[in-house]
Amino acid sequence: MAAVAYLTNLKASSPGFSIARVLQHLSVPMKEFLQSVQEQNACLSPGASLPPEFQQLKAQYVVSTIAFTKWKTFFPKLFPMGFVASDGVHSEETQTSFQLGWLIFLIAKTTLLANKGDVMQSYHLLACVTHFLIAHLPESAQKSTIWSDVEGEVPAECYPLPQHAQTRLWKMMLARPEEVELQQAGFGAFISHLRPLFELDDAPATAEVDGAGGEGVKGLFSYAPLSSTLQKVKDKYNEIWVEHSPIDEQHFLEQPARAPQSAPASPNRQTTASSAQAQLLTPLRQGVSLSVYQMNTPFSSQLESVGWLMEATQVDSEALLVRFFDACTQNPQQIITERLARLSGRVKSHLLATDPTCDAIEERCMLAQRLYHKMLLAFLQAEEDRLKKSDFTALLSKEEFHCSLFACCMEGVFASYSMQEMAFPAIIEVLEIHAFDFGKVIESFVKHEEQLPAHLKQHFVQVEHKVIESLAWQDGSPLHALMMEYEAAHSNGEPLQPSRVHKALQQFLKKCLFVAATRIQDICVRLLLPQSLVQQVWECVKVVLESVRTLLRGRHLDQIIMCSVYGVCKVNQRPVTFRHIIDKYKLQASATPKVFREVCMATAEEEPQDIIKFYNVIYIPAMKDHLLRVCTANAEGASTPVLHSAGSPHRVSSQADVYVSQRRAAEPSMTPRTMKLYAFSDTPAHTSSDGLKHINHQLNAGNSDAANALQALSSSMSPPQSSGPQKRGLNLSHGGDGRGVRQVMQRRLAELGAVERSSSSPVSSASDAQEG
Repeated sequence: MAAVAYLTNLKASSPGFSIARVLQHLSVPMKEFLQSVQEQNACLSPGASLPPEFQQLKAQYVVSTIAFTKWKTFFPKLFPMGFVASDGVHSEETQTSFQLGWLIFLIAKTTLLANKGDVMQSYHLLACVTHFLIAHLPESAQKSTIWSDVEGEVPAECYPLPQHAQTRLWKMMLARPEEVELQQAGFGAFISHLRPLFELDDAPATAEVDGAGGEGVKGLFSYAPLSSTLQKVKDKYNEIWVEHSPIDEQHFLEQPARAPQSAPASPNRQTTASSAQAQLLTPLRQGVSLSVYQMNTPFSSQLESVGWLMEATQVDSEALLVRFFDACTQNPQQIITERLARLSGRVKSHLLATDPTCDAIEERCMLAQRLYHKMLLAFLQAEEDRLKKSDFTALLSKEEFHCSLFACCMEGVFASYSMQEMAFPAIIEVLEIHAFDFGKVIESFVKHEEQLPAHLKQHFVQVEHKVIESLAWQDGSPLHALMMEYEAAHSNGEPLQPSRVHKALQQFLKKCLFVAATRIQDICVRLLLPQSLVQQVWECVKVVLESVRTLLRGRHLDQIIMCSVYGVCKVNQRPVTFRHIIDKYKLQASATPKVFREVCMATAEEEPQDIIKFYNVIYIPAMKDHLLRVCTANAEGASTPVLHSAGSPHRVSSQADVYVSQRRAAEPSMTPRTMKLYAFSDTPAHTSSDGLKHINHQLNAGNSDAANALQALSSSMSPPQSSGPQKRGLNLSHGGDGRGVRQVMQRRLAELGAVERSSSSPVSSASDAQEG
């Protein structure tokens, strides 16, 4: 209800509407509200992007959440006794101090940043506020270890702190001194808001900064009881937040503390420290531990990224490029410099139009230019070592290469500072470059920057996947002309020259196959499909990428995967509908409703339709013969490569981490008795007396996921029994040329183009994909 009311108000612009009051009245948490808005927007306005007001609201919530988390982390370390000498961490004065400190930060954030700051700005403003508060602690409340760690004497109630004490504080908070200095510039205006609240009208509030510290405000926390000061600060914040922010960030103080949850122990596994650290391996990981992919917290990752960016751009590499420019047939330095200025100007104009108050635009564009020079130097040095030459006239004269490299550097800067308003693919839209050209630079960028943080490496992997899955297939992409040239040469029997262009095309298609294999495995495991059907889906998608690439033009790779899954299940009489497929697809990290709600039809002028309409009208006419060939070959026992090794565990439940290995061939040394034995690494009898009963109950329950999956798995590995009546299926006992199999396949494929549709909305009731 709150989400619908919010979206309706954005369109109607009703005066007096406050989402904060609505959420408070309905007792809806902000996080749930944000998720609901995205879902309701997709239902009410399919295909429409989220309103910019919502994007700003979401960004503000994320920034404030990170800041509050950091305040909770640092408060007990820096203020163990609160702002006055209280009795301990859980005393009323300490809790009041915690709330007071957060509200003081909110006033500073509202006053100085107008709630438009990014994570870095907000966090370093929090560091400034922390400095202000800790510097004014009375001596009796200075119980933090920071006071004993600081070398040299620090006078009581000294603000600003001496330089060596500030250095220790910034190191403890992982703050960057140059960022703190930027936020400190407007701190005098913030202190002026505090004067009447702390009754400081007759007391000095600022002091000159020098190495020994300043005079500060004597007795800052002793002019009035903390409780009365807290109420005054609350009143002040309630007065100003309505004008500058759509949400009341006091709600963070009202969140109940939750105990950390751990996974319940299974009958044959106790929840111990060792078992909690054990990593479950899936077929796709092939023995790679999950710990490799574990990331830092969002803010820690951002601090690491900004630190890398500052270090990477300390030395301007432009001077080192001169020798490569001089070695060219025609010196490209002036053209490169002019191009760089033009591209930077486009980015600056766009950022100013988006947020006129942003004062860091010039600095971040300069960082991107320095990073561009660094990466260009690294590319040329690597090519020099490989080719043993210094003349790279051809490479340095390519417009698309330079534009893509600068866009990649600019994306690295935006990702380091978490600039949500420039989330990918905004940069390639601003610079008007093709995603396919941009994608060719990503791998080299990551490869040649050895110090690139893991957070940014993962970011560029996600960016590359977006290029591969859809952006590179858009109308107007150079990929289509390249493929037409390649296919024409191949069909005419002309020898294909091993040019960089064809190598880039082959490399791109390999990456497409990798992404497709990963997502096929994911969705098929969630649907509990046997390996034989997974292999058929894989073969169908390979056919699209190798022979029927027109199906991907202007579309998304996931659309082809979902249609292939449904087509293969239909042929094999597997009771899977589009609703099931879409429900499992939604669980993927990269899934978006637009993928299955808006699919490009025959031409760009036609209105996009849902995936079921695309399947009936476009996919089946193009893929019917290929589906017949793939499924028939599989039914006749054709040998096809598998997606993972036969010995790998196979997930048999979408609700729990249950894996089953396929039956191994009996060893000659095993007797009939030993073949019946079973073993557990941690036996049920050892962990629980009812453990074995629980396992038997789960396997005997006919309606359990594990039992159904085990039955399907065993049926896919064993030939059907001949005794008793059976459902109509493929007759695999025919020999010869397999004409019986082909006739059955032809009959089923004739039904594929007649998917029944219900009278309800297109994909929201996707059970409309019934058996024909």
